[in-house]
Amino acid sequence: MNRKTFNAIVKSYLGTYEVSDKEIVGHFFKSARNTWITRTSPLFSSKYAWCAAFIYTMLKKAGKAPKYMEAQHTIRAKSYIPESMGGLLKADAVKISEAKEGDIIVLKRGKNMFHVGTFVSANTRTIMVRGGNQNNRVKNSLYRIEALVSIADYESV
Repeated sequence: MNRKTFNAIVKSYLGTYEVSDKEIVGHFFKSARNTWITRTSPLFSSKYAWCAAFIYTMLKKAGKAPKYMEAQHTIRAKSYIPESMGGLLKADAVKISEAKEGDIIVLKRGKNMFHVGTFVSANTRTIMVRGGNQNNRVKNSLYRIEALVSIADYESV
């Protein structure tokens, strides 16, 4: 599926909120082959980070699901770092100056914590990221440029 269609799919989920749309968030986990999470607690959508499950589901809808990833990795943001940079995603790494809307971006969120979303835009200080579990919903958010870990080319996924 082309990048434009992929971006349209991701945008169609904007506003999805983990509390009122718990069933949709549950679908993200199920799509990422992690149904056990939805059975652990009725509060699973607010108990577990779901940014990676969202990205896996969006890639799956685009026909680009990284099926080679073991299930426990599909819901870990750092799994979406390109292999050439030490991650698990079989995709080409790109520099921020070459990034395009829809590329897969991984950010550092503290010690041993990561976040994954799709690249929207950047300037010299911030990166706009579209993704799930950003303030408990699917939305566009700004992140400091220093948080950037990797960007993977969508077309090469």
